[in-house]
Amino acid sequence: MTIIKSISKSQDQILQDIVSLHTGPIECDVTYGSGCFYKKLPRPALCFDLEPRKGQFHVRQADVCHLPLENGSVRSIIFDPPFMARTGPGAVLKARFGELVGTIKDLWNFYFRAMKEIHRVLVPGGWLIFKNQDGVLSGVNNFTHCEIYYMAKSLGFVPKDLFVLVASTPRMMHPKHKVQKHARKYHSYFWVFQKRSL
Repeated sequence: MTIIKSISKSQDQILQDIVSLHTGPIECDVTYGSGCFYKKLPRPALCFDLEPRKGQFHVRQADVCHLPLENGSVRSIIFDPPFMARTGPGAVLKARFGELVGTIKDLWNFYFRAMKEIHRVLVPGGWLIFKNQDGVLSGVNNFTHCEIYYMAKSLGFVPKDLFVLVASTPRMMHPKHKVQKHARKYHSYFWVFQKRSL
């Protein structure tokens, strides 16, 4: 018997473990991006992105907060939103995810609205896989995975599992950062939530 572990350096392994242990095949990706989740998994039948990339004819244009899906019509959804709130020169969030004013509370509000919409379109007992990461903004450590936990519970999701993806490559510090105040983040999370059955 193969033991499924809560921690890995391989995103592909974590996704395969989640599919095997909990969700079955992923039916819908609401923030498809470049499709990096599907190197070793079948691509979902339903793929959405606010700004589909050129040549991605299988990806439909849609805002994750306003999905063109019926209530209770999907069994499993994966959500991979931005981890940090950023605007200004070089920011790509506005193009991919719409207007985010730039604070962590704005980002968390976006997460809440997206999860509320995902909850609407999931069948009772349906699954949400939510990739996320904690971060430091303006010298403040923001424990985003904890915020997501409480938001999900308030919407009627049941937390079922939490996987930790550890970075496999070193990360450079910005040369302007002379004094370190918090541990550098070398991991992200995959929350697994289930919509409460009726």
